[in-house]
Amino acid sequence: MSRPADWLVEVFGLPVRSGAVVSQSTADSVTAYNWAVRVLSESVGKLPFNVYRLEENGRVKLSGNSVDRLLNLRPNSQQTPITFYGRMVTALMKKGNAYYFIDRDNQGNVKQLIDLNSTNVRPFQTIIEGERITMYDVKGFDLPLYASDIFHIVGWGDNPICGKNPIQVHAETLGISLSTVETKGAVYGNLGNISGVLESDKKIEPDQKRQIANGWREQYVQSKNAGKIAILSEGFKFKPIQMSPADSKILEAEDFQIDEIARITGVPPHKLFKLTASTMNNMEVMNSGFVETVDTICVKIEQEARAKLFAPQDQLNHIVRADLYELSRGDMKSRAEYWHKMLQDGVVMINEAREAEGFVKTESGNVFYRPLNMMLVDQDGNVKYDGSSQEPMARG
Repeated sequence: MSRPADWLVEVFGLPVRSGAVVSQSTADSVTAYNWAVRVLSESVGKLPFNVYRLEENGRVKLSGNSVDRLLNLRPNSQQTPITFYGRMVTALMKKGNAYYFIDRDNQGNVKQLIDLNSTNVRPFQTIIEGERITMYDVKGFDLPLYASDIFHIVGWGDNPICGKNPIQVHAETLGISLSTVETKGAVYGNLGNISGVLESDKKIEPDQKRQIANGWREQYVQSKNAGKIAILSEGFKFKPIQMSPADSKILEAEDFQIDEIARITGVPPHKLFKLTASTMNNMEVMNSGFVETVDTICVKIEQEARAKLFAPQDQLNHIVRADLYELSRGDMKSRAEYWHKMLQDGVVMINEAREAEGFVKTESGNVFYRPLNMMLVDQDGNVKYDGSSQEPMARG
């Protein structure tokens, strides 16, 4: 029971020291964690995964072949790419693994990737003909499946064939967040309204105390009674005892938990709407770190696609690459600066930039530009060409 199965955690949850019970369902109620998973899943989901053929002079983008259609048009009959990749990353962040059955036709070509519930899949290793191989027990299949039949994105962990469940690993942290939410509810639901001590110089019997307390609670406690005016008689005095959210340190605890969840998921605090310590400079640095987090997930998908979706003879000269440029779609300034530098340095042509931005190509756009003061030099720093002539210049 030190590492219970996912279905056990989901049914019974994990009790933690804060008193909360942590499961996938309760973890979903932690808004910062839920939003962080959503940010990551949607960021990966909107990226195109381009297919390239490696050639002597570089790589050539392939559009419309079977793998490209699978990754960018219809991964299966039920899901669009953004839904497909979104669910993949969500499973990775909440269960530690994402599994898909690779459905092939009679010729061995991949038709679709069928979503499998992580709780219904168990990877294991076995020895066949002296070789250790990975296989999968999948609910609904009579026999174990070979690794070549399962598209498997492995999360973080020390097990090479199965990632750890992040909710189990970080149960204590998520439990503190859950307890903070419960405490805040109690503060706003009870302690935030009229509450305190009724004092009287008269002797009050136990039954009278219970009646008075119940009557007071019914009339003045709970949020529905907020703002009511209490009228006291018989020498009673009300001594309020209130605890504000600031006094109970709830707000500080919530801020700290956002930082903890940012460390767990790799999503920076400002993307979780914590802007108290954010500046333009540090947000730019944190955005770069977020791109690295997204890129790491994309590399897992790219490498699994290369290993499982191409025919064996095509694996060496075909690759899959996610276009991370899509992450800057909403940042017009960064995109303008990027293309300005790429055009100015002669890395791309005008039509390449226009095509990437969705503009129509122009007849005069298939040219490269470079600054006039740039010259070709050898490894010793000597000028070899003057830029206008193909003849080498004399060494000075």
